[in-house]
Amino acid sequence: MFSEACERNKIPIGDALARFLKPRQGKHLDKVLEIGSGTGQHAEYLLQRFHNLYWQPSDVAENLSHITQRLRPLLLGRCLEPILLDLNKPRQLHANYDIVFTANTLHIVNNELVERLIRLAASVLCSEGMFFVYGPFNYGGSFSSQSNAVFDEWLKRRDSDSGIRDIEKITAQALSNGLMLVEDIAMPANNQLLVFKKTLI
Repeated sequence: MFSEACERNKIPIGDALARFLKPRQGKHLDKVLEIGSGTGQHAEYLLQRFHNLYWQPSDVAENLSHITQRLRPLLLGRCLEPILLDLNKPRQLHANYDIVFTANTLHIVNNELVERLIRLAASVLCSEGMFFVYGPFNYGGSFSSQSNAVFDEWLKRRDSDSGIRDIEKITAQALSNGLMLVEDIAMPANNQLLVFKKTLI
């Protein structure tokens, strides 16, 4: 499995994350849960770029073997074996991650699964943990570009309950789970990187 989009956006994502992923004094590694690792390209690149990360990939069953194959050279170091994580079948995960990262997921799943993903991120993050969400978003109920409108139409033909999400709804759902939006970073190709921090409700 290989994604041209991942290959194009991995460096801009890394550049945007660099400000937040600096090594912290007295802490050797930050534990990362990636929800929806897809092809494994983001994990592969970010692990190679940031040496203070300890990465847990996850995805649905049919993608695990592909992710394992791509990340195999890294599995003996700072990368764990990918785990099964299907939002349609919620599972309990230990709650001590410093970072949750997800890319290009919220627009391809239905509304209920979006809510589950946000709740999951909040539940596994430690206090002051960071939640990074990459993808396209609407503002004020409007598309940010014509290409996003076309993309949304394609998504809805595939699944009528999927589509580009309104950022106002996402940030409200996040806040209700103790995740406060602290940065909204414009990215290439009409995408955004949303940065949330876990706070006490």
